[in-house]
Order: sequence, then structure tokens, then C-alpha cells
Amino acid sequence: MQIRLFCCDGIHQNNGITDANEQEAEIRTSMLAQAEQRVLVADRTKFDKMSFKKIGEISDLDYLVTDKQLSDAWTEKLAKSNVKVICAETAL
Repeated sequence: MQIRLFCCDGIHQNNGITDANEQEAEIRTSMLAQAEQRVLVADRTKFDKMSFKKIGEISDLDYLVTDKQLSDAWTEKLAKSNVKVICAETAL
């Protein structure tokens, strides 16, 4: 199984996953398209942020790994998109 871990500059509920670097965004978009399992690693500073180049939609993800408990709005959005959340703060 191909599992792809990747990061981003921003993740926004309406505008999806974005990056500031166009070349890196293209690579990450390609990674999303080829992977069987897609894992986004994003700390709390990335949420509700948008950057220059879109990587993909939240619904493209299988997992989201983050450092802090998410807001209710984010928890609901991710659940509706069938994204499983792994939170380091609650895993300890």
C-alpha cells in the first residue's frame, strides 16, 4: 500500500489545502493523486489559513495528524469528509 505523508502552509474549511511554493504544491498534488492512503501533518498554526497554490480538498485526505485538539467546527468538517484525526495532545 502506498502511504503518503505531506505537509502544507494552510488548511481552510472552504478553500482546502494550500501551499505557498508552487513547485512544492505541484509535487504534493501529484502525491495525493498517486497514494492509496493520504496523511496530512499540520500543526495548529496551519488551520484557517490559505496560501497561494491549492494542493487539494480536505475530502482528499484519509488522515490528519495534528498537535492540538481541534475546534468543534473542524471536528465536524473532518468527520463529514471521512477524515480520521490523530491528535498528539490527546494521544499522550
